[in-house]
Amino acid sequence: MSDAPSPNPRTSERDLILAARAEAELLSRSGDPPTSIPSDSLPGYRLLHEIHRGGQGVVYRAHQEATGRTVAVKVMREGPFAGPSDRARFEREVRLLAAVRHPNIVAIHDSGSAGGHFFFVMDYIAGESLDEYACGRNLDVEGVLRVFVKVCDAVNAAHLRGIVHRDLKPGNIRMDEGGEPYVLDFGLARGAGGGWPDSAPTAVTVTGQFVGSLQWASPEQTEGVPDQVDVRTDVYSLGVMLFQLLTGRFPYDVSGSAWQTIRNIREADPPRPSSLRAGIDDDVDTIVLRCLHKDRDRRYQTAGELARDVRHYLAGEAIEAKRDSTWYVLRKALRRHRTAAGVGAAGVLAVLIFSVTSFSLYRGAEAAREQAARAAARAEQTVRFLRGILQSIDPDLARGRDTTLLREALDETDRRIRRELKDQPLVAADVHETLGEAYSQLGDDLRAEEHHLEALALRRATSGDDHPAVEASMRAAALCGVRARSDYASAQRTLEDVLSRRVRRHPDGSGDVVESLTDLGRLEYERGAYDRAEEHQRRAAEVLEGLSRADDELRVQLLLDRSQLATVRADFAAADRFLAELQALLESDGDTSDRLAVAHYAYVRAMNAWHQGQMQKVRPLLTWSLDVQRRLIDDPYHVAIGRTMNVLGLYLHENEPAERALAGQYLKQGWEILTQRSTEDNVDVAEATLHYAQYLNDEGQWDEAEILFDRALTISRSRLGENGLLNAKIFRGIASLRARQGRYDESLSALEAALRIAREHAESRPRELAACLKDIGDAQLGRKAYAEAISRYCEAIERLESGADDAAAELLGECYRQRGQAKRLLGRYAEAAEDLSKAVALYRRAYGERHSYVATILNSYARTLNLTGQSASLVQSEIVMREALDILNETQPGDAPLRRAEFGLTLGVAILRQGRVDEAEAVLREAESGLTGQPECSRLRTVCYEAVAELSDRKGDPARSAAARIAWGSCLLSANALEDAERQLLAAERILQGTSPRDAGAARACAAALAELYERRGDAEKTESYRRLATSDEEVGGS
Repeated sequence: MSDAPSPNPRTSERDLILAARAEAELLSRSGDPPTSIPSDSLPGYRLLHEIHRGGQGVVYRAHQEATGRTVAVKVMREGPFAGPSDRARFEREVRLLAAVRHPNIVAIHDSGSAGGHFFFVMDYIAGESLDEYACGRNLDVEGVLRVFVKVCDAVNAAHLRGIVHRDLKPGNIRMDEGGEPYVLDFGLARGAGGGWPDSAPTAVTVTGQFVGSLQWASPEQTEGVPDQVDVRTDVYSLGVMLFQLLTGRFPYDVSGSAWQTIRNIREADPPRPSSLRAGIDDDVDTIVLRCLHKDRDRRYQTAGELARDVRHYLAGEAIEAKRDSTWYVLRKALRRHRTAAGVGAAGVLAVLIFSVTSFSLYRGAEAAREQAARAAARAEQTVRFLRGILQSIDPDLARGRDTTLLREALDETDRRIRRELKDQPLVAADVHETLGEAYSQLGDDLRAEEHHLEALALRRATSGDDHPAVEASMRAAALCGVRARSDYASAQRTLEDVLSRRVRRHPDGSGDVVESLTDLGRLEYERGAYDRAEEHQRRAAEVLEGLSRADDELRVQLLLDRSQLATVRADFAAADRFLAELQALLESDGDTSDRLAVAHYAYVRAMNAWHQGQMQKVRPLLTWSLDVQRRLIDDPYHVAIGRTMNVLGLYLHENEPAERALAGQYLKQGWEILTQRSTEDNVDVAEATLHYAQYLNDEGQWDEAEILFDRALTISRSRLGENGLLNAKIFRGIASLRARQGRYDESLSALEAALRIAREHAESRPRELAACLKDIGDAQLGRKAYAEAISRYCEAIERLESGADDAAAELLGECYRQRGQAKRLLGRYAEAAEDLSKAVALYRRAYGERHSYVATILNSYARTLNLTGQSASLVQSEIVMREALDILNETQPGDAPLRRAEFGLTLGVAILRQGRVDEAEAVLREAESGLTGQPECSRLRTVCYEAVAELSDRKGDPARSAAARIAWGSCLLSANALEDAERQLLAAERILQGTSPRDAGAARACAAALAELYERRGDAEKTESYRRLATSDEEVGGS
């Protein structure tokens, strides 16, 4: 290759790269460039200025009027050469962007046409291109790799959806102000495996024009054969970018003519990056050069593999690209498969080969020499058969990461088994078994069960009923059946049969016996039969202790199961003991493959902490678990990641109101992953749908929430029956939605349905019953049925306190708080204060001494103390409110002005009623200043007017007192609290009648408010009388 500079005077590599980017833009254009359009051409958007012009269209920075946010709007190019194919390509980009959801891929929000202009709306990313960012910050090797690996993750997300970008270059990677990369411009992308309509154009057109960005193109792109372009094409472009970012130059000369550049792309070998820049070691050279291999088969096969090796390097671990043994790679894939990490299509197919081979060879090693020979021959036949499948499947299909493509591969394998292995039943059984494992990994347990039953029938017919392989097939089919149909009774019979067979074969115990006991324990746990589950787990632990050699994986799974059971039973000391033992076991084994077990361990610890009310531990553990899963699981859309995202979102939604937006992101992403990647609706999908519906309900998106609540209920009923406990939670969510929609009778009906189900599970899940009782109490409270509400709260409190469940502190505190509020509204202030005092203690236990929720309940407690009129209570109220303000200043310094104002009003009233009028006035004035911008009749304004009225009475300022009471009464009138409003307005009228000189304006305002009040009451005589007074220029008198 030639390293000589171009004769062009811009000789620096940096200038050549920038020039190449400009040339690439020109090469990608066809026809006339788009013309500018008026700023108000697109309804709902105001175009601000042009950002970029490309071959597909022009991109504008715009203002979205409905939300007020800044967005980017791409408008399709116009002109005499803009035809149907351009529109098809434009629409394809919209579909592709909508299909891919990833935090590092620009998101699409809207699309349509207006005034003859086709457009779509996406996130606006202010910042620089990737190469400008790296150059401007002089990133070191590690800094470059940390950004680059995120780009790889985003590209891999597109690959998982069957999409090949085909135009990856630094100009299509945008960096935001926080250093996050975003992949843009899918205008030239195509679907892999033929699954996408309107195929994108070929790399080279019939006129010889290259479509894309030539300097970053792969050898196969320059050949113009569409079938050769797949996900490895994007891997090559990523390699060119990485070479540039590390060295500041291209991997070969691209400054000559287009055909010279194409020749270099196809033939010139790139130098080692370490020869061009200090600080680059051999591992980085290997990663880069593997991406840039001319032979697609010798590159990384996916962007996910590339990302994983970069992460290995950043973690100081061995990179896979330097491992020569194919069997080593297969073993790693198999270990990930066994720990539920998940692999893509190529990974699963590799596991298909290796798992059958290793199983057969293992049996051969244990058997006599003739049996070993037969097993080896069978393994060879199996490998040959599966390799034939790999070779016959379309390359896009075999290497694809989309589960639809993988399913086609598995279905083809199934068809060929039946055609080609009729006379080889044991080989066929092995393949059926492996297909069953693959379908289980995809979440299709019905198909998995079919294959395990096929394997079982073949093994019984060939090897007899009393054979270990028969037991393995029985077990696998039973587990798939219970996951697919919740058929616990049938699964229990089969698993108990398997256990008895294994005990007969190994009376002194074995790993198989431990496995069977663990299976039965898990089955009983899922059925809610906790005593029987604990007995199976105890027996499994005893057998495990008696084994001289035991698989650590069995220990890990058993300890996880025992911890989960102990947590559900609120035996937190035992749960912590099992988790500590698990942590020691995991720390003693440094194998990378066990890190997913560590991630699951962190997840279980987080759940344990949540149940115990140790809220400060939950978020760090869940976040760490999610991070480990993302780094170690090839597939960013794996169900384990979706499940953790969903739970993390739920935690943030319920416990950290300041993180509302982040909670929504996690809940939505988790729901999308579990919905899209589960091939059948299951309980995980139902729960994720419920959690996201609850979030949408709280955000006021009621139409969307209603659809998801109904969907969750349908799934739950189909999986758990009419009385499944999850149904009760869903009914409670529906009730909340109906109440917010003003449909109170329907809300109460939904709550009664939830209560009926919860009573069926009262013994095992008393907390769920208490939650239903509390919700019904809340509904009755809203209807002012205070006695009925108190009755429900009393039963809920009794249920929770009889269970001695420390983890129920939060719910118990809410019950005491609400019962206290009901008693306060009935005027039973001393009893209400006692309940709220207990609520404070419970909130402290649940959230910690200095949590913002504790400050909120302290304010409720103090407000009630202020109503008792007792001097000791007023002193206590002041102490309580000063603590609440201290907590607020610690947790939200300089923030939450409305909460600060609310707390100040409560404190001011406590001080005022102790007789310290001037001090109270200063506190109340400061609180009132925090209400700037609040509507005149907001809740806090109403509280403020009440406090000012009392302050004015104590200071002997009747005019101010009357004005405050008129405002106070008007607010009560707006809230339709007619009796309370009348009381304050008549008091204001009396005060005005006794003042001299009389304030005619205030008197007319008071009369107008009273006229409205009596009109609502239907008292025509008083309405007319006060209306005359309100419009009279004479002095206003009583009526």
